[in-house]
Amino acid sequence: MKKSKLCLGGLLLIGLGIYGLLSGKTLSLSRTEFIATRTDDFAGYWIVITLLFYFGFTTLRDSFNNKKEIIISSENFKNNNDFLKFKKIEKNISNTAMFGAGMGFLSSFIVGFVTLSALNIDGDSCIKCQENGDWWGLMFFGSMILLPVFCYKVFLKIKTTSLVNKGVVSKPELNMMKFFKGKYNIGGK
Repeated sequence: MKKSKLCLGGLLLIGLGIYGLLSGKTLSLSRTEFIATRTDDFAGYWIVITLLFYFGFTTLRDSFNNKKEIIISSENFKNNNDFLKFKKIEKNISNTAMFGAGMGFLSSFIVGFVTLSALNIDGDSCIKCQENGDWWGLMFFGSMILLPVFCYKVFLKIKTTSLVNKGVVSKPELNMMKFFKGKYNIGGK
C-alpha cells in the first residue's frame, strides 16, 4: 500500500509539472500571490517547475525500489567498539558533507553578487523591474538549490575516497551507511 501511495504521489507531482509547462502557470513562491506565470515571475515559475519534476521523479523511483532498508544497530557488529567506530566514521562523513552543503549555499550569494554586475543590474532598485532581472533571479535562486547539492556530493566524494584509500573504511561498510543504502559508487577504486 505504501509503494502505491508513493507512486501516485510521484505521478501527481509530475502531472502538476506537465500542467505547469503546458499552461504557463504554477504555484507561486510569493506570499502575496497563489499562482505564478512564466511572464510575471520568471525565476519563481522555473524553480517550482524544476522542483515538481525533481521530487516527482525521485518519489516515483523510490516507489519502484524493492530493497528492504537494513537498520544498523550494535547487533550487526562483532563487538560494541566496532559499532562505535562505524558510527563515528559515519558522523565524520556526514559533518563533512553538510559543511560542503553550507559552503555551496554561501557560494550562491557570490554568484548573485557577480551576476548583478555581469547582467548590468542595479541592486539598489527593483531588480524584477529591470531588463535582465528575471534571468538574475533564476541564476541566483537556482544556485541556492543546485550549489548546496553539488558541493554536498563533492565533499562526500572527497571524504569517502580519502577514507577508502587510507583503509579506514571499506566499501561494504560504506554500503551500510545512511548515505548510500547499499549502492556505494562514489570515489574509490
